[in-house]
Amino acid sequence: MISVIVTTRNEEKNIKRLLISLKKQSFKDFEIIVVDNHSQDKTFAIAKKFTSKVYLAGPERSAQRNFGLKKARGNYILFLDADMELEKDVLEQCFKRIQAPKTAAIIIHEESKGKNMLAKIKALEKEIYKDTQIEAARFFKKKDLLKIGGYDQSLIAAEDWDLTKRIKKLDKLETISAKIFHWETDSIILDLKKKYYYAKNIQRYAQKNPETFKKQASFESRLKILLQKPKLIFRNPFTFLALLTLKFLQYTGYFLAKSQIISKLTFAKNQTKALLNNTNLNIKRLKTELRTRGLNFVLLKSLPHLAIFVGNHFFYKSFKTRTFKFNGKKYQYFYGMYNFTYFGERCVEIPIIKRFIDEENGNILEIGNVLSHYFPINHDVLDKYEKGPNVINQDIVNFSPTKKYDLICSISTIEHVGWDEKVKNPEKIILALQNIKDLLNQQCLAVITLPIGYNPYLDEILKAQRKKLFNRIYCLKRISKDNKWKEVTFKNIQQAKFNYPYPFANAILIGIIKK
Repeated sequence: MISVIVTTRNEEKNIKRLLISLKKQSFKDFEIIVVDNHSQDKTFAIAKKFTSKVYLAGPERSAQRNFGLKKARGNYILFLDADMELEKDVLEQCFKRIQAPKTAAIIIHEESKGKNMLAKIKALEKEIYKDTQIEAARFFKKKDLLKIGGYDQSLIAAEDWDLTKRIKKLDKLETISAKIFHWETDSIILDLKKKYYYAKNIQRYAQKNPETFKKQASFESRLKILLQKPKLIFRNPFTFLALLTLKFLQYTGYFLAKSQIISKLTFAKNQTKALLNNTNLNIKRLKTELRTRGLNFVLLKSLPHLAIFVGNHFFYKSFKTRTFKFNGKKYQYFYGMYNFTYFGERCVEIPIIKRFIDEENGNILEIGNVLSHYFPINHDVLDKYEKGPNVINQDIVNFSPTKKYDLICSISTIEHVGWDEKVKNPEKIILALQNIKDLLNQQCLAVITLPIGYNPYLDEILKAQRKKLFNRIYCLKRISKDNKWKEVTFKNIQQAKFNYPYPFANAILIGIIKK
């Protein structure tokens, strides 16, 4: 017997279609078990019309599936979602195929269905994903599931990938020709919200399967998979471009969530604003345009931004081994998605500051919340404006903690002090630098990066007082359109302009303060 386990939550629009397709199966020796996560609609009542085995369980899909597994009487298990529909011989083919020697589980190819453009995009995506690591198994031997402990209930996202990886250790995976039809939502907003929810909760899977997660979460790896079937792309050029646009939107949500997971900070509001500004997206405008002009218009409007994003990100990441020299040492350029570092000075500032931090074991203070957007951090962060757990919202000029620091660092932040404030006080920068020195322990360093040309008052201070304010200075100048940098003397950068000839800073000063 086969036990078909269906997990549901508020699926009154979909559940009947799935259950009807199950009743039409050519293979008849099966039971239907529906495990509902406390739906607020008619899902439970509809399911009751098709099977007596309808239960309530949660809180997430992994727990629902394991609950269903405990209730199952069959020797074989098929896990389904409510928004699916089966071809009539899916159960029969699965049952026959799993009898083959050394077969642990069955992958069933999916085909997206729907009435709008989103469904066409998803259909092409699933066609491309056939026979890749993106697909997960759905049909199993019950004894094998019990042997490996079923689904990992600590996982909210990617639990199917995790189970597939563990089941593969027992024997090989096979496929069948019959398909599952996946009925897609007609709302791109709901689709993005769902992706964002799973991205937000993928930390546990990332910790459990770090190498696999890198391959699955990497933008480059996913892009390579999407490009592996050129014939499909040539037959569906517009749909493929729309698919890339959708993946871009999904990855924007993923990196929003990732920045929270990695740094263990909940900067959802601030991160959202920043990334939406970077990608020229506005949720209210997006909703309005979707409602008034349709998905096709929104996708076409997004394509120029997508082309810039994919082109630059993929190009620069392909040259991730490029290096620059600073103070006699080699550094790799840093290419991160937040604030698109491949465009500006952060591609050199971040690796320089990070090396100082990595080599320091004592108390560290970062002025300006920058590094937490790219790496896990364990140091104090002082930022007057950006809210968030573990961020100290005080002015550097007045900051007077009870402890001293062994290293203080700041990435393109001090130039804003007294300049980009409601009440301008350009001389406040000198007070900030003096207080930074006071916050240091004896024989310890502060490392400050400053863009030249942004704050004209700061430029004049550096020309006149740089040797008084800093024990040592180093200078880097941007020398090419593709954002290469070279170490030079202060004389070579003192006339540098901001945003000319290249975007953002064209020269930076790295000042060292030693107490």
